[in-house]
Amino acid sequence: MIGYSIQNGFSASYGGVEFSFERMSAPGPQERTVSLINRAENRPVEFLEHEICQKIDHGEMKVLTSGLMTKPGQVENVHVQKSPYQLHYEAQVYAYCKGLEQRGISKGMRKQIEAAIRQIAQEIVDDKPPSTSTAMRWMREAGGNPANYKNVTQSFLLQKRASKKPLAILEIAKEILDDYYFIPKTGIQKPDDIETCTARINLEFERRGIDESMSMSAVKRMIYRVPAYERDRIRLGTAEAKYKHRHSSGGRWPTRAFETVELDHTVLDLNVVDRLTGKQMARPTITVLKDRYTGYILSMWIGYEGESIGRIVRAISGALEDKRHLKDEYGLSHEWLTTPIVWEKLVLDNALSHHSEILHSMAKNLGFSIEFSAVRSPWEKGSVENLMLQFTRALPHHGRPTKPTEVKSKQSKKLEKARVYFDDLVQYLHQFVVDIYPHKLNKRTNTSPYIEMEKALREHGSLPKIHFTPLSDELRILTSLPFDRACKHGGIELNGLTYRSRELSELVHSIGPKQKLRICQDVNDIGEVFVLHPKTNQWISVPEKNYSQAKGKPLYKHKLERKKINQDLLDNGIKQKDWNARITQSDAVTQLVANGVRPEKISGKEARASNIHGGNPNGDRGLIDVEVKEITQNTIGRDFMPETVGTSNNKLIEE
Repeated sequence: MIGYSIQNGFSASYGGVEFSFERMSAPGPQERTVSLINRAENRPVEFLEHEICQKIDHGEMKVLTSGLMTKPGQVENVHVQKSPYQLHYEAQVYAYCKGLEQRGISKGMRKQIEAAIRQIAQEIVDDKPPSTSTAMRWMREAGGNPANYKNVTQSFLLQKRASKKPLAILEIAKEILDDYYFIPKTGIQKPDDIETCTARINLEFERRGIDESMSMSAVKRMIYRVPAYERDRIRLGTAEAKYKHRHSSGGRWPTRAFETVELDHTVLDLNVVDRLTGKQMARPTITVLKDRYTGYILSMWIGYEGESIGRIVRAISGALEDKRHLKDEYGLSHEWLTTPIVWEKLVLDNALSHHSEILHSMAKNLGFSIEFSAVRSPWEKGSVENLMLQFTRALPHHGRPTKPTEVKSKQSKKLEKARVYFDDLVQYLHQFVVDIYPHKLNKRTNTSPYIEMEKALREHGSLPKIHFTPLSDELRILTSLPFDRACKHGGIELNGLTYRSRELSELVHSIGPKQKLRICQDVNDIGEVFVLHPKTNQWISVPEKNYSQAKGKPLYKHKLERKKINQDLLDNGIKQKDWNARITQSDAVTQLVANGVRPEKISGKEARASNIHGGNPNGDRGLIDVEVKEITQNTIGRDFMPETVGTSNNKLIEE
């Protein structure tokens, strides 16, 4: 049993080179592969877990950091020496952020954080654990990712310190800065520089008879206590300040392929026509996944369902699927390179569909993290935003709608009347993504996205390949939303759909109807759901009752159809009739009780004799004249017919 753990935070020295943990994959139950980053060359190297253990046991590899108390980069830099207190603070921040993330606790769960802090403190033997509010602040500044612990420690290293000057002196200096430094450049007076403001402050001290002075460095520290963006917003204006600070507002540029992938949607500026019906369609929406480091387009999806979670699932599935069949389908010159591994981080904006539970579940199943860019900050995912501009420029001018601010002319009217078929547009966009855009050379770097992606595939050749075949059930399960639900003998009912099969019936019969099962439903295909067998851990496919009609239909379309059916029922008055019938039934039951009189108790024999039944509820007692004859031996053969005439107490009953 080894005394260290190979996880996020593990680093070791091997052959004079420092390696740090990147990720771990498990192709089989016995073969666990660990990918370590060579910090000298900044490239991943693959090791087997038992190989690392052997190298450490033989002394070939020296462990630098490991376990929950460690973090990447804890080894002291030659040029920057940190105090023991700073190192302890960094280790503490990373340990608690990582421990809370492993327990599935977010930054807003105060009670869960308070209970987890005590557990983590016992694990890492911390005598002075942080308070609940401090741990919440660490998680908030780290952005939900423990690897961003530097964002927390940076504020500790650059913490504000109180000035030794008296408060009255600082107030005078602040007045001078507000009047002469923090003023807009567009006004009548031009803002002064720091040296001029220092001279004005000292002159004001002399004028008031104060035996004090301030150096230019002290004034500079006062100015720098105001955030850089706020300083420029006052002096330069809001628009210029946003343009100036957009490149340093967050994140960092990736150092390898598949480290950061960006996703975005846009509505194409083109009117499209259906070839089969000849009718004009709306402007289609395109969703693109692009690798930031190489610039290669990983997947694309075109459709009309708008910006929805279904589009994101299809785009991510398309990136991980084998796309070699598209070369013959669309007549492409090159193959669309398939993504060999799952990317590390997906950058999105703050759209409503991006915060869906399905997306977070899919990220957890596939093993990548999600990063949201700041609101109204498209430059934080500028690579895919620039690609959207390239898409717009690549589209033809024919068929584009005229903008409201555009001057309408005869030429623009002719261009607007032109139309493009949807199938031709899809084929052209595939040609643009595969054969045109990736092969354009960058004049500055003398390379292209295709060359960089081929180089990345060669470097990641030792890592396990995880691409899936098209329409793979395994990929559909990973990109679906899992939930637990008890299944009855009649099957599974979801959103007005019924899923049942003989295999599911046998499963419910064996475990009982009250046992909850793990169910996955693909939002892009409601033809079947996948149910996890609790005993064998195998997924079984359960089709919908009307499989031929539900197969291939997305969930959003099914919900729209149900919404339209409900609206049609309202318009036709059928629902109103149902409501009226329910009210009538309730009123009739109430009237029965209100108008009823307790009747005299009558036996069943007397009721039959009185001819009381549903057709004659009041009965006809005394209205029937019955002639009774004594049954004799002579009358049996002559007047008595047992098939049609009854007997009572040896008396013949005739009408």
